[in-house]
Amino acid sequence: VAMEYLHLFYLSVFAVLGIMHSVQSAEKDPESIPTDKLLVLTVATQETDGFLRFMQTAQYLNYTVKVLGMGDEWKGGDVGKSIGGGQKVQLLKEAMQNFADQEDLVVMSVDSYDVIFAGGPEELLKKFQQANHKVLFAAEGLIWPDKRLADKYPSVRSGKRYLNSGGIIGYAPYINQIVQQWNLQENDDDQLFYTKIYLDPLQRERLNLTLDHKCQIFQNLNGAIDEVLLKFGTDRVRA
Repeated sequence: VAMEYLHLFYLSVFAVLGIMHSVQSAEKDPESIPTDKLLVLTVATQETDGFLRFMQTAQYLNYTVKVLGMGDEWKGGDVGKSIGGGQKVQLLKEAMQNFADQEDLVVMSVDSYDVIFAGGPEELLKKFQQANHKVLFAAEGLIWPDKRLADKYPSVRSGKRYLNSGGIIGYAPYINQIVQQWNLQENDDDQLFYTKIYLDPLQRERLNLTLDHKCQIFQNLNGAIDEVLLKFGTDRVRA
């Protein structure tokens, strides 16, 4: 079924699913990233029910969100049925030029029509630091849009192997270096664009890229609904 391979997040739950990993090290833990150094960017051209739900959870949990493209005509194709979404990369490319030199700024770019937040900025940033990479992409168990690229993905012992472009988090200069490579059309596929960058070993090393294989930050429910049990508490979300 074509819908099975959509790279969108179906009622995705962001930020903080999974068991907290303790970091045991003789060295002193790195200083925590202040929450005012986190900026969430999302593309939305209309205020859909899904977008309003996204914003409600963001406001409740005290995220700073900048919306890109509101009121613009959507030219990114029908991503519910086929490839597309390039307009999101174009808007992100333009926005990131304003933050390219802010080395201590963490930017999270996420979809908003089918996404909610499930934990606060403090826990999100802590898990990002624990990942110890400059940029993380969301991961999923289904490959889209080009199945022929499956063998080019690095193997993983456990977790999700394939990139999902619905969630990206990283330091601003590195996110900027990625999106400034965009030179395609607005109806070209955003996930394929990011996939090709990730699958390039030189770029993966130079930009210090990885995937959120165990869904510590991004939980994609596409093809994984049966794997997730949410337990909501006052401080964080547990799985």
